[in-house]
Amino acid sequence: MGSAQIYREAIENFMTGTLRIFKKLAATLFLLFGIPFSAAFIADMMSPNNTSEEKEDALAALLIATLPSTALGGWLVWGLHQDHKRKLAAESDVENDRLQSVFFQVLEENSGQATILRMAKEACISKEEAQEYLDRKALEFDATYEVGEQGEITYQFHL
Repeated sequence: MGSAQIYREAIENFMTGTLRIFKKLAATLFLLFGIPFSAAFIADMMSPNNTSEEKEDALAALLIATLPSTALGGWLVWGLHQDHKRKLAAESDVENDRLQSVFFQVLEENSGQATILRMAKEACISKEEAQEYLDRKALEFDATYEVGEQGEITYQFHL
């Protein structure tokens, strides 16, 4: 990877992080302004002590100032949530690709056999994660397994 590519990625990461911080700050400010003032204006509109002119003024303030602020803050929060979900999905896809690559490497090196310990070691995951992964793959590829004398499971994938 060239230095120009590294600089480009660093700038992109900085800009993405800066934009995310700006969105969080803006959403917070819009919601901190919009929600309490909306509640106050709604209370003014519902108050039997206020004149009809005061209620109309409260409605106008609600419609012009606080509802758009609240809506914009909510929209920003929703966008941040969607961005976070996309990022998690992308990370999950990368991890799944990595595990699949390790899985096929283990099978190739061991004539179609895999053990939980070997998968855990090669993929740098826990024993439980390795067993869960191998169980899913065994179902997917119709593999067989053997339980050794000491309880270790050896999966046989038919190549």
